Amino acid sequence: MNPVSIYPVISALTLAIIISFLFGKRRHVLKAASGRFVSIDGLRGYLAFFVFLHHSAIWYFFLRTEKWDVPPSHLYTHLGQSSVVLFFMITGFLFSTKLINGKNKPIDWMRLYVSRIMRLAPLYFFMLSLVIIIAATLSNFVLNEPLIELVKEILRWSTFTVLGTPDLNGISKTAHIIADVTWSLPYEWLFYFSLPLLAIFIRIIPPYPYLFFSLIFIAAMFCGRNLNLYHLVSFSGGITAAFFVRRENFTHFLNGKIGAFLILLAIAAIINFDTAYCLPALFLLTIVFIIIASGNTFFGILSHSVSLFLGEMAYSIYLLHGIVLFVTFKFIIGFQYAASLTAIEHWLVIMGCTVFLIPLCFTTFYFIETPGMQATSKVNEWLHTFKSK
Repeated sequence: MNPVSIYPVISALTLAIIISFLFGKRRHVLKAASGRFVSIDGLRGYLAFFVFLHHSAIWYFFLRTEKWDVPPSHLYTHLGQSSVVLFFMITGFLFSTKLINGKNKPIDWMRLYVSRIMRLAPLYFFMLSLVIIIAATLSNFVLNEPLIELVKEILRWSTFTVLGTPDLNGISKTAHIIADVTWSLPYEWLFYFSLPLLAIFIRIIPPYPYLFFSLIFIAAMFCGRNLNLYHLVSFSGGITAAFFVRRENFTHFLNGKIGAFLILLAIAAIINFDTAYCLPALFLLTIVFIIIASGNTFFGILSHSVSLFLGEMAYSIYLLHGIVLFVTFKFIIGFQYAASLTAIEHWLVIMGCTVFLIPLCFTTFYFIETPGMQATSKVNEWLHTFKSK
């Protein structure tokens, strides 16, 4: 079997859907579609799972060549790249919508940033703890460098990798433990801290401290990092959608089968490009996203309870799948033996990882992500009280 055949995608995705249905039903967590942006909620989980399949294909070739690169397949390349572009568009859409709504209802800027921290930080630091443990195991719990250097490296990781992902304790390519998925987080934070400036363009004047910090953060990012323009442009697709979806006649036209078929046509065209990081692909992905943001459920798939269940776990799937792959190939199978597997055997291993990944991510969502989100109001109230003293 060709290692980049479409059949592993179909098989693994089907397995993930079945596990999600059975596990979610058993735990009584499947719920009916609700909310204005339910299609986006249903989209998230598939995007995260596609990134998992993208990295699964990368692992096949990395084990044999020791080169970490996009797979030699348009399909598997877009499973990763196009999914991340759409994640950026989701961020751009949701937070641009908050700004637009801020014309009628004042924005609680402190709550906005507290909610981001409480949403992202708990699981991120859980993931970072696992990375540290794995790095310590790989180094046989021996300190290979001065302790102060190790502390500095961990602190850099602790900034959501805004300050980079240095090797920990001399372990080469430490970022491969997580499939280097955190590269997207600095772009997310750059967008979050750009919101006070973006608000000015729609005639909302944020408090000056937020504007000042926004300018400082943006300047530091552009001076300290080699930012990819295409990733920044990706957010504009979501911003564009935030304005389009307010036209009821427009959204009504796109909500039906016509919109779903347009999605299919756009996806078919996108896959012909070598990369998602080019303007034509970004344009087509923007069309896909606008249609979905308008409420199109893609033949009812995105509003299905299983899709929503997967969507809830999207952040966990995105952050943790790399660790599942690394532990499987390094500690359970071993790199040398894994490199000798046939394509079918490799993808059977990935199927086994899928069986473990979904319950793991539900567990982390339930016990780590959910408590963090639920604590947002309390933390926000405490900070407001502290500020007023």
